[in-house]
Amino acid sequence: MIRKLLATLVTVTFAALLPSVALADIPTIQNTVVTSSTLATPWLPLSGQSACTVLITGATTITAVPQLTSDTPTNISNGSAVAVTATTIGTGSLTANGTYTGNIAGLALTGFRVNITAISGSTATVTYGCSGAVAGTTQSGGSVTLPFAGNASGVAAGANQSVGLVYYNGTTMDAVRGTAGSVSVQCTSGCSGSVADAPTALAAGVTTTTVIKNVARKLYSVLVTVAGSNALTCYDNASAASGTIILIVPAGSTAGSIVSAPGANGASGITCAGNASNPGVTFFTGT
Repeated sequence: MIRKLLATLVTVTFAALLPSVALADIPTIQNTVVTSSTLATPWLPLSGQSACTVLITGATTITAVPQLTSDTPTNISNGSAVAVTATTIGTGSLTANGTYTGNIAGLALTGFRVNITAISGSTATVTYGCSGAVAGTTQSGGSVTLPFAGNASGVAAGANQSVGLVYYNGTTMDAVRGTAGSVSVQCTSGCSGSVADAPTALAAGVTTTTVIKNVARKLYSVLVTVAGSNALTCYDNASAASGTIILIVPAGSTAGSIVSAPGANGASGITCAGNASNPGVTFFTGT
């Protein structure tokens, strides 16, 4: 009975630390590690969660780095996933006991963990978790169009196609036959009045910082056209590769693969860091 009460108290206490969940279909996920040694905690698989929290207790000296990935489940499970620092959570470096919470919405993420890079003097308890905390305000439904990279139904590369039933056929996005015309959709953000831009291509191996959009834009998806061994990272910035990360194209992404970034918000613009091993990609953006 005492163990059940303690478990209930721990669950209730941590649930109170996480922001309230607005979307019932997005679960709250969490994990706890107790350690006196440096380690990277197991990845928590993300499925639409929009805010994460780290709770540190019992530490004397500690440096804990919250990390995110948009890598594949295979790379996450085998330990080769590319991790980036979640700078929205305690500026990305947690050095004292406390509760740290940050928004991660719109990053097309697949995993969250905490990398404990330094610890001494005591055993620390680190609890970390994520929830669907961004407000799920419902906006009016309507018809929207999204750009695709050409398909077997006769839509030219870069053209817009009314949203219907679509799937990835192994090479391109394709429309399910017999679904001509547009359909009504209900969106949680950014659909009313949205207009798709012409696709923007970025060649493989560009070493300089590249401005994709120098004005506010939403990023919907990225088509990989040439594989690259480096993870392409893009930021909410009109001119520099710095600030809030809104997209990571995982290293080793194959040509023809699509990285989804549904409505990732480039409030200032979209700018990507250069690297000689970056993949070639095409960006699909809109207002």
